[in-house]
Amino acid sequence: SFAQKIDEKSLINEISRFNSQKNVDGIIVQQPIPKHLDIDKIVDSINPAKDVDGQTAANIKLLFEGIPSRHPREGEDQILDQVENDQAGFVPATTKGVLTLLDYYKIAIKGKKAVVVGRSSLVGKPTALALLNHGATVTICHSQTKDLAKETKLADILVVATGAHNPTIDKTIIQTKKELLILDLSIPKNVNENVRDLANVSLIHLDHLSQITDETLEKRQTHIPLAKSIIEEIKSEFMDWLEHRKYTPTIKALKHKLNDFKK
Repeated sequence: SFAQKIDEKSLINEISRFNSQKNVDGIIVQQPIPKHLDIDKIVDSINPAKDVDGQTAANIKLLFEGIPSRHPREGEDQILDQVENDQAGFVPATTKGVLTLLDYYKIAIKGKKAVVVGRSSLVGKPTALALLNHGATVTICHSQTKDLAKETKLADILVVATGAHNPTIDKTIIQTKKELLILDLSIPKNVNENVRDLANVSLIHLDHLSQITDETLEKRQTHIPLAKSIIEEIKSEFMDWLEHRKYTPTIKALKHKLNDFKK
């Protein structure tokens, strides 16, 4: 952390120093920041490869174009595509958590109607874009939406990400009879527990999302030793491929190993 009165140039210099340090994997600017600092300049001074909050212009552009938000269940071939095209990016953590949760419960996104309540740059907008990128038809609602019940009536997935102090969603708002998944990403909670009285509604709060994400991370960590051994085995040939930029048997071998790893 830095002093409250740190000047903009000094802070950017410090961020640049962290950008160049190999032992620093991620940089986050905790908001809000002091008013004398330009949040856009500060955030965009972060190396996009270390922008784990997905807030730099480069990562937002990738999200807008639909590149970094691919569903976790899609094929590993995309890993190689991202390496070759140098188009990997970060999305905000909560948005990534939503995708992880939907994957965890094997809930399809493509073809679904999703309604996102909230339009913040940290949660609402990126989550709406990520769902759109995965084939959902997305509606964004906010404080100026005139008829929230009407907008949510056709939803299959309802994401609530507001900063309101009182519940925005309760069972009187829910007018659909089909299955509805509600994800409450708000702090404090912004969905009334009485929605659980409706047989067609499933409610998941942010705290459960954190639990699922932690479990997924622990599961992935168990594969690290095997992944490292594969990397070491193929590294020299792979680096040779990167230098010459040609499709060689090395890539086919790596794909085969990734498929084995998936199984």
